[in-house]
Amino acid sequence: MDVSNRPSVAVLMSAYNGEKYLREQVDSILNQKDVDVRLFVRDDGSTDTTVDIIRGYMDANPGKISLTTGENLGPGRSFMELLYNAPDTYDYYAFSDQDDVWLADKLIAGITVLKARGKELYVGNMMCIDENEKETGLRHYAPPKISPYTIMGMNPTHGCTLVFTNGFHALLVEERHRPNGILFTTRYHDSWAMMVGSVLGVVTYDFNYHMLYRQHRNNETQTVMQSDGIGKRIRKRAKNLSRKIRQRSRRNGRSKIAHEVVRAFPEESARFPYLAVYAEPRKLTNKIKLIQSYADYRKNGGTQGFLSFCLYVCLNLI
Repeated sequence: MDVSNRPSVAVLMSAYNGEKYLREQVDSILNQKDVDVRLFVRDDGSTDTTVDIIRGYMDANPGKISLTTGENLGPGRSFMELLYNAPDTYDYYAFSDQDDVWLADKLIAGITVLKARGKELYVGNMMCIDENEKETGLRHYAPPKISPYTIMGMNPTHGCTLVFTNGFHALLVEERHRPNGILFTTRYHDSWAMMVGSVLGVVTYDFNYHMLYRQHRNNETQTVMQSDGIGKRIRKRAKNLSRKIRQRSRRNGRSKIAHEVVRAFPEESARFPYLAVYAEPRKLTNKIKLIQSYADYRKNGGTQGFLSFCLYVCLNLI
């Protein structure tokens, strides 16, 4: 590819105490082929050598990396700060975790798929690895259902695979389309981007993988993997329910994201009438509608069993 025709990509990374794996990930980003990359890092209040590592890379790679530091906001809000403050001059944008490894074609593969399919938001598969980089299996063994139902309940995709266009970036950062920051106490930046993309119908999924997703004890998210046994899945979900009951801040993830997307994209959300029901789940009539809609919930990729779903509805945890 002619260097002059390379697409420009802004890669957005929120970092927090990432010194153990950070170098390998930064190297894999800087070594992306057939694109012009600039890495924007926001340090989310690290107490280790993360900032020093990034500054070292800045000295060695002039003009390729930008760094901002700030208080600890948590990953969702920190990534959204990066998104809102990123220049609007890039052809494409991508989110990056601090501890993965990107294959050299990660970005150009996403861009190629977006162009071929005429979509705005790319999401892909990934190969999972352990702390020692031993492959443990694909994230998806079949294409996941990407619908507002699925994303509200348990987003099956990961922000580290997302690549999106300049136009989609402009849509997300527009003031009237920005969600209330309280959303990110229970949902991450990728869930919001995927919800918006799903409602607008601009998402495309690639079953191929172009990155290695590192799973370790310090991961911010503990994903329920398709390769997990039934017992492990039940334990993870039981732990999640216990947290929601004990910690108010972890509750109402589905209703919060539904409320925000209905407010921010009223016309587009109208194509999915149940979003308005999820947005006001405390109303008795809506509780009844939610329980009655369980079959549609499952049909559209919802993962909770009926009794668990009813419990969440009745306890105002939905």
